[in-house]
Amino acid sequence: MSISNSAMLVEMNISVWTGQRVDRAATNKTTMDAGATADAGQFKKNLMAGTTLRKAIADYAALCRTWHIGRTLPWADKGPRLLPTSMFLDYKKEVDARCAYFESKVAEFVAQYPLPEPKKAQTAAMKPAAPKQGATTPPAATAAVGDDIQK
Repeated sequence: MSISNSAMLVEMNISVWTGQRVDRAATNKTTMDAGATADAGQFKKNLMAGTTLRKAIADYAALCRTWHIGRTLPWADKGPRLLPTSMFLDYKKEVDARCAYFESKVAEFVAQYPLPEPKKAQTAAMKPAAPKQGATTPPAATAAVGDDIQK
């Protein structure tokens, strides 16, 4: 019996936004205060501080990866893993259920994610200049940036 008839290769790829951003000002201040070189470190801001929405998604993704590793056998150092064909239907059913749950959690996160209000300094440069006296401006040109965003 050939391995190609009794097993298949499967992969699971899940990525989750880290919710972090490098704070260049804090990084520069910290390295300067410490007398360190500019590439000595980085200060990262947690953009989701005070909420568990992103962490719940990341934890579920880790749980899915652990489940996948437990149901398959190693094949390569990274990437595809071996799944017996006799387990494929159960594996596929579970993967579909996990994908649906993951996507529902992402949709919940997106619906609750706090969108920042545009800052006046950022949007001032994007607004059209005031029309000259006597000139007519089409209505679309007078709309402020962000007016089309639903709140």
